[in-house]
Amino acid sequence: MDSASPRVRTLLNDTTRGLTASTKSLPIPPATPEQQAAIAGLVEQVLAAKAAAPAADTQALEQQIDAAVAALYGLTAAEVALLG
Repeated sequence: MDSASPRVRTLLNDTTRGLTASTKSLPIPPATPEQQAAIAGLVEQVLAAKAAAPAADTQALEQQIDAAVAALYGLTAAEVALLG
């Protein structure tokens, strides 16, 4: 960002402040260190697969991430189905 113009820096700063303010009201459930590590491990696998081959099929890993996050929120199978 050092090479960005003052106008771009201002826009980025304003956007960041707006995002920070709007995300403070989002309910984020607490996760144990083990849950965090499990999700982070899955994300790392997705990132590694995509870095190696951008067209890699990571759907199964992404579904595992979705399931882990849904579990953190205590969502039922019916609620998850509504999310699509």
